[in-house]
This record gives sequence, structure tokens and C-alpha cells, in this order.
Amino acid sequence: MTQVERMIFDEALDKAWGQAMKEGKKAEEEEGRKEGRKEGKREGEKLGAAKAELLSIKNLMSTMKLTPEQAMNALKIPAANRQKYLAKLAKNNHIH
Repeated sequence: MTQVERMIFDEALDKAWGQAMKEGKKAEEEEGRKEGRKEGKREGEKLGAAKAELLSIKNLMSTMKLTPEQAMNALKIPAANRQKYLAKLAKNNHIH
């Protein structure tokens, strides 16, 4: 291989390497965005479910005149989640 051929080869190799790196980075960024969207969706679903449960508790308390504990029993809310709802109800003056 002549020196000119070697220079052309090296330049082509550098260009190909640079393109491969750019494409790899682009693929990684896209994968990161996909994972971010998935995580955001999961968090949004959790938040939506929590808001719906809190609204259900408030509705049962209002329409059926239940205590927060009775409303959570009726909705079968796990014991591990109850303190969170009691705190939110207290913060919004729904319980004293």
C-alpha cells in the first residue's frame, strides 16, 4: 500500500469510525428517551391511581358519612398506604 493509499484508507477509516460513533450515540440517546418515557408513564399512572383513591375516600366520607378509616376499609386500601391518605386528608382539612 502506497503512502497516498494509506492516507486515503486512514481518512476513510476515521470517517467510518466517526459515523459509527455518532450513530451509536444517537441510538443510546433514543434508548434513554424511551426509558425516560416509560418511567414517566409509570410514575404518572401511580400518581393518577393515588389521586383516584383519595377522591374515592373523600366521596365516601361525604356521601356515606364514613370516617376515613371506614372509607379506606370499604375501598380495601392496604394498611401500608393509609397513613399517606390520612396525612393528605388532614392537610386538606377533611379530618381534624
